[in-house]
Amino acid sequence: MAEDTSSNIAKLLAAKRANMTRSAPSLGPFSNKLTISRLTGKEAYEAAQTGNGTTLIDTRPAIFREQEGAIPGAIVMERSVCSSEAVTLAKDVCRNVLEWRLDPTSPDAIPEAKDPNFRPVLFCNNAYSSTLAVDSLHQLGVKNAIDLDGGYRKWKEDGLPVDESQIKKS
Repeated sequence: MAEDTSSNIAKLLAAKRANMTRSAPSLGPFSNKLTISRLTGKEAYEAAQTGNGTTLIDTRPAIFREQEGAIPGAIVMERSVCSSEAVTLAKDVCRNVLEWRLDPTSPDAIPEAKDPNFRPVLFCNNAYSSTLAVDSLHQLGVKNAIDLDGGYRKWKEDGLPVDESQIKKS
């Protein structure tokens, strides 16, 4: 994706990232700041291995996992769910379900979100939509949600574990 700096969404993304901090896992995801924390792939990988509630959340559509692979152990939670009728009719009736699944107060929350130590580390392909998803979770009170700096593609580029067994060959 080419870096866009002029659109409204690019400006919103830049504003959100201006409030981000870098945070090592040992320091916790935030420290009395209303900012979005980002972890490098290595930091996120190490934190997820500790069993301290750090959970990788893959928000990418299935097509990207089928083309590029996945991070082993990540919970797949696509940001949007669309009915096949909506896709066929090209109508915009998709709705994001991520917030319902990761809000610990939601009756539709995944079991991991109910854990008081839950630290979701969200990622998309390049850390664009995951930044906005983390911001949305912060607004809901999920202040320990973290963005994976650089997304899946940076994770893979850095040589961290990936599962390519689901890649569909053309």
